[in-house]
Amino acid sequence: MAGNRQSRKKFENAKIHLDNLQGICWWCKSTADSLEHRHKKTDLNRFTRDGIQPEWVGNGKSEIIRGPNSKSEAVRFGRVLCQTCNNKRSQDFDKAYDKFSNALVESMDSWWHRDSVDLIHIYGTTWKQDSLNLARYYIKNFGCLMADLGISPPQTMRDFLNGSEAMDNVALLLVKSESHYLAHRYLLQTLGDNYSLFRTPSTVWTSSEDKRVIGYTSSSLIGYVGVQILWHPACNYPNFTTCSSSPPLHVLETTNKSRILIAKAAVRSKFAKFSSFFSS
Repeated sequence: MAGNRQSRKKFENAKIHLDNLQGICWWCKSTADSLEHRHKKTDLNRFTRDGIQPEWVGNGKSEIIRGPNSKSEAVRFGRVLCQTCNNKRSQDFDKAYDKFSNALVESMDSWWHRDSVDLIHIYGTTWKQDSLNLARYYIKNFGCLMADLGISPPQTMRDFLNGSEAMDNVALLLVKSESHYLAHRYLLQTLGDNYSLFRTPSTVWTSSEDKRVIGYTSSSLIGYVGVQILWHPACNYPNFTTCSSSPPLHVLETTNKSRILIAKAAVRSKFAKFSSFFSS
């Protein structure tokens, strides 16, 4: 949320039209009375085992997180979802995500060398329904992120949560980020485990007439692997749920400048202790 405030300020400075969506559940339009986790609570639990206190880092700021139940704005979205949607209506989404998250963490060192994700290996014979539920978890989460920023999620995202198996002009891609992989390789392995969660910066497309948001993208990563959302009028990418039981793992390439900066940080890491961290 601290990151969201900075992003909202950036968009406001660019004269982008944003709405105040606090207090209204973006999914069902009832009163929003829940503070949804920005990252799944089970992921945050990995941080706090063995007495570890993770550090949130973003926008030049940092904050020590006092457990997964923290009400910190670095841990929770604002009031953009109701308790019914956050709990009862999305329990199956959460269960599918937990299996996916566990699979990513268990094989974190090898994902960079894979070209696809074997959903049958993760979910077994129920992979088709579970992959849809996984996609719906991410749509719920990205929808909260967008609403928290003041960006109204398109109706097709609500329809998908309500049971539709397709979305117009919205795609979810399985991705692996080169820059985050290099960070994992050079820095995070000093921890002995992968304890990182990342949210890439929100990027929007706007109407030339009134600066209203007509497109959005961001990624949610565990270590360096996760899901990217693409919403744009010209978006024609297929959702990973429609590809096969082994959807492709797309590469988010980095720049030479970033490669050099990460390598320099790796040298410094030989003389410093790195704490567990995540970004919003």
